[in-house]
Amino acid sequence: MKTTIEKARASRRKWYQANKEKAVAKVLERKSELKEWLTEYRKNTCCETCGENDIACLDFHHTDPSLKEISIATTIKNGWSKERILDEISKCVVLCSNCHRKFHYYS
Repeated sequence: MKTTIEKARASRRKWYQANKEKAVAKVLERKSELKEWLTEYRKNTCCETCGENDIACLDFHHTDPSLKEISIATTIKNGWSKERILDEISKCVVLCSNCHRKFHYYS
């Protein structure tokens, strides 16, 4: 006899198979919204070393590698909540690509 958990999983699988296109579209929309949100967030930041503010050049650098749970890009890819993403960002400083590379090269 199936447990309640197994029944729920089977029900979710059945729903997904019947609504796959809708489910995939919803996930893609969520990721797109998160990317836009992060872009807007980054527009209000700059490199803490040199002041560069072009968002194409800005990286999130985890100040304490032992506290790093995941990269910020991966949080977006995985569809994390904004609250969880902000929690991960709070462990970071913003550096431009050049300063970020110099930091890792010289340390």
